[in-house]
This record gives sequence, C-alpha cells and structure tokens, in this order.
Amino acid sequence: MRIMNERTIKLETLDENIDDFEAIFEGILAGTVEVKALFGMNADQLEAFYSLGHHLYAGNKYDSAEKVFRGLCILDSMQKKYWLALAACLQMQERYEQAIEAYGSAFIIDAEDPEVYEQLAHCYIGTRNIAEAVKCLREVIRIADTTKRHSAIKERALTKLEIIEQSKK
Repeated sequence: MRIMNERTIKLETLDENIDDFEAIFEGILAGTVEVKALFGMNADQLEAFYSLGHHLYAGNKYDSAEKVFRGLCILDSMQKKYWLALAACLQMQERYEQAIEAYGSAFIIDAEDPEVYEQLAHCYIGTRNIAEAVKCLREVIRIADTTKRHSAIKERALTKLEIIEQSKK
C-alpha cells in the first residue's frame, strides 16, 4: 500500500482502501503500528532530526527546535528524550502549561525519572503553583534516595525546597 506516501488520496480509491486505513489507525491506537514506519523513517533518520533540534535549541532557536521535537514526538511517541526536549523548548519560551503537558508524557514513559519531576517543579514555579512544585521536589528526593547516581539532583531539590520554605517566612 503506497497511499501514505502520496500527497493526496483520490476519492475513488478511498473505498478500496478503507479497510487498510482502518487497520492502520487501529494499529496506531493499539500501539502495534508506529507512525514513523508509515513515513518510512528509521532510527538513524530520527536521530538526525533529534540532532538538528538539539542544535537549534543550543542556538536559542526554541521555536524552531520545538517544531522539530514536536514532529519527533508524533513520529515516535514512546521516546522519552523527544518529550523532554519538546518540554524544554516550551519551558524556555515560558509556556509552562504546555511544558507541563509535555513533561507529563515523559512521565508516562518513565515515572521514576527524577529529572522529569525537577523540571515539572520549575514549570510549576513558573505558573506560581508552589504547592505542586513542592510535591515534585519531594518526589525528586524520594526517587534520588533509592540510588547514589541521583545525588546531585537530590541536592538541587533540597536547596530549592529550602529556598521555598525561607520565602514563606
């Protein structure tokens, strides 16, 4: 079936291919068909786009990087680093609510990553939702207590919690 590679679908071929479309969309929803496969994208090509997005981000071109990372999230929605990159772009543009949503997608993929909670805390601070920021920072500490490799992120979370507590006085 070559329909996904054509720019337009003629109405007369739609009836012939409706079963194929139905199977594709059911597969996407069930997680058995990857969107990237429909576009013929392989891991190396996705990594090249990721590198491009990273280069744009590093050059403070957050709007352009956002477009690249948003596309990658569509092509491979189970790749946590794409969601983290998209969220970081949104965060740098101070679009905190959207960044929280993108970090939420990364959280669904890996709920035990303290980096996700730390960045969520930053976004919640940006929205002035200090109570949620505190919850996130406490989660960073809880997760970091399970392994020594997260000691630096734990220290940052403890410092931020202390600053928040001091600002309440």
